[in-house]
Amino acid sequence: MPRDISVRRKKIKLRQAIGHAERTKISAQTSPADSGKMSNFPFSEQKIAKNVFLREFKDSVDPEELIWHQDREDREVRVVKSDGWKLQRDNELPVTLQEGHSYHIRSYEFHRVLKGTGPLVIKIVKEKARI
Repeated sequence: MPRDISVRRKKIKLRQAIGHAERTKISAQTSPADSGKMSNFPFSEQKIAKNVFLREFKDSVDPEELIWHQDREDREVRVVKSDGWKLQRDNELPVTLQEGHSYHIRSYEFHRVLKGTGPLVIKIVKEKARI
């Protein structure tokens, strides 16, 4: 079953005092569809319906793998399970991901998750890409 996940990675310098990320270098887009496997990503994912995915970040994930990235399409992210995990958008302070809450992430918006305690489980609805 082909998987259609694509991201853009960027390396950043983090200024802890104000929570601001500066871009230092942006690498090329990567996609598991190109490699045929998900091994480059710090999560496991199951397709549960058309454009709907269940994604899990294990408690054992290395926080260094939780990188700033962009997605090609808008996404609605519903938190199924989270204990202290956070979402950080570019030029914003992190917000705690609340179980049962949904978060909208625009296409090509830089963002990342910050590790909490235990696993993070999210349901992602991928919307049509904006051109």
